[in-house]
Amino acid sequence: MSGNLILIFDVGTTGTRSIIFDVQGNEIGRSYEEYPKEKQPPGVSEQNPKIWWNAIKNTSTNAIKAAKITPNDIVGISACFFRATTAAIDKEGNVLYPAITWMDERKSESAEKHADLIGELRRAINRILWIKDNKPDIFEKTYKFIQPDSFIYKKLADIFATDYSNAIYGILDYDTLKLSTDLSDQFGIPMDKWVDVYESGKIIGELTSEAANELNLPKGLPIIMGGADQQCAALGLGTMIGEIKATTGTGTFVDAVTDKPVFDKTNVLFTLPHVVKGEWVLEGAMPGTGAALRWFRDNFSERQCIEAELQNKDPFKLLEEEAKEVPAGSGGLLIIPLYSFMKATVHGMGFGHSRSFWIRAIMESAALSIRLYLSFIEPMTQRIKELKIDGGATKSDLWTQIQADVTGKTVLIPKIVDGAAMGAAILGFLGTKNYGTIEDAVKNMVKYIDKKEPNSANKKVYKKLFRVFESETITIHGKKRITGKIL
Repeated sequence: MSGNLILIFDVGTTGTRSIIFDVQGNEIGRSYEEYPKEKQPPGVSEQNPKIWWNAIKNTSTNAIKAAKITPNDIVGISACFFRATTAAIDKEGNVLYPAITWMDERKSESAEKHADLIGELRRAINRILWIKDNKPDIFEKTYKFIQPDSFIYKKLADIFATDYSNAIYGILDYDTLKLSTDLSDQFGIPMDKWVDVYESGKIIGELTSEAANELNLPKGLPIIMGGADQQCAALGLGTMIGEIKATTGTGTFVDAVTDKPVFDKTNVLFTLPHVVKGEWVLEGAMPGTGAALRWFRDNFSERQCIEAELQNKDPFKLLEEEAKEVPAGSGGLLIIPLYSFMKATVHGMGFGHSRSFWIRAIMESAALSIRLYLSFIEPMTQRIKELKIDGGATKSDLWTQIQADVTGKTVLIPKIVDGAAMGAAILGFLGTKNYGTIEDAVKNMVKYIDKKEPNSANKKVYKKLFRVFESETITIHGKKRITGKIL
C-alpha cells in the first residue's frame, strides 16, 4: 500500500477531522475531534488557532492507527478549511490576536465607511479593520493577517500561503485573480500583510522537521495546496458545470458550479473562485443550521448523551430516532436559524410540541434553507432534477429524506459524505501526479451509493411550510436583533 495514500486535514468551524484516502477514493482511516467550547459575549466569535493545530496532531495520529498503516504509506498531505476567519500573527507564526470567525458580527467605523465596497463577502477586511480600529498596537505588530489555511500551511511547511478560493475574502481581484493594490490602498491595509496566493492542486512545500516530529510523519512529505471547504466539497461530490450541490454541516451551503462569474445584484448569493482552475461557484449560505442541532444536543439532551455513550452510539442517532416519530411539518413548528448570534426565529410553537418536534423542525429548517437558495440560484444558472449532498446531515436517513421531500429533487447520497475532504484528496493526488487530470480523479474516486426520491404527500406539506419560511426569512434578513452588547 506504500505510496498509495493521501492524508487530509479537514479543518472545520467546530472541529477537525483527519482522513486517509487511497487513489480509488476509499476511506482507509479517520479521526475527529471537536474543539473545546468557550462562552463568549453575543455577537463575538473567536478561536485560538492553536486548537486547530492541536486537533490536527491528535486526529492524524489516531487516523493512522485506525487505518493500521505506517506513516511511510502516506504519499502527501492536503487540506480543506472553513472560511472567512482571520487572525493576526507575527513573523514566526505566533498568534497576536485570536481568529475572528465567520460568525462574528462586530464591525468598526472603518468597515462601516467602506460597507458598499466590502459587501457581505470580503469578511477578512471587516476583521482586519476591526483590529486596526480597536487594537492598533496589534495591527502594527502584525506580520500577516491569515485565515485557517495559511496558519496550518505555516505549521506544516513554514510557508505563508493561501489559494484563490480563500483569498477572495480579502483583496483578491475578480478579474485578474491577483491581490489588488487598489483595494489594499483603499482599506489602508499594507500589501505586505497579506499572504501569497497559490493554485489548488499544486505542491507548495514539504513537511518540515519540526512538523514531522509533532505529527509523527516522515520529513519532506509534499504539501499540496487544498482549498476552501465548500469549493472542495463541490469537487469532492463531482459537481460539474451546471450542477448544484448542498452541504449541511455547521451551516447549510448551496453551490452551483459555473464556467464564469455569475453575480447576484441583490447580494444574497456569493460568487467565488472554484478550486478547479477556470471554474466558479455561485453560493447561498444559511449559517447555524447544523449548529442548531448541536446546540440542542448540548443543552437539552444530557440523558441522551449519557445513553449514547453507554451504548457506544452517536448521540445524534438517538435524536434522529426521536424525530422519526414526528410527521412532516413538525406540527407547524418552524425554525429560521440564520446567524447564531444575530437572528434566530421560532414560529408556531405550542405546548404540544415536545423535544422530538424541535429536533425534526431543526432538520427541516436546514432543508428549507436549501430550497430557498435553489429558488435564487436555479433561475441564474439552470434547473436541476438531481441534487448532490454531503455533510453531517447526510449520515441521517431521515434528514436526507426530508431534503428530498422539501426540495422536490432526487437527492444523491455519496459513499464519502465528507465531500470537502474528498475534494482535498482529489487535489492531493493531482499534486502527487497519481492523476493527470481532475476529470480522471473524479471518475475514479467519487462514488454515489444511494438516492432519495421525494414523498408526494410530504412534498405537499412542505410546499405550504416553505411559503411561510421564505416570507419570514426575507423579512428578517438584514435586521439587527442581538441580546446584549457586542464588545
